[in-house]
Amino acid sequence: MEKYIHKVQYYETDKMGITHHSNYIRWMEEARVDFFEKVRI
Repeated sequence: MEKYIHKVQYYETDKMGITHHSNYIRWMEEARVDFFEKVRI
């Protein structure tokens, strides 16, 4: 199994460059979809 890597975009951060925790749900969904695409036979 490979790691899922998400590059944080500028619009996902606040003015100090910190990622807001509300983005985690969307990233978990991206990783889940990526996982199922990779395990599909």
